[in-house]
Amino acid sequence: MQRTDACPHCGQDMHCCRNCEYWDPGAHNQCREHVTEYITDRERANYCTHFTFKNGPHEAQETDSAKAKLDALFK
Repeated sequence: MQRTDACPHCGQDMHCCRNCEYWDPGAHNQCREHVTEYITDRERANYCTHFTFKNGPHEAQETDSAKAKLDALFK
């Protein structure tokens, strides 16, 4: 995978923190790697050398479901 590769279905950047196995929103700097620089936008392509593509479902599916439930609650 190249740094500039995008998803063929939605066009989102694939080499981004949210697609990395080390991404952890609860960790310092949102990354489980100890030697990482701060990245401001976790959904855009970046130059992180620790990037390893995550196996398993994408987090956006869970987020979209939670947002839909929250929207339904306030209708």
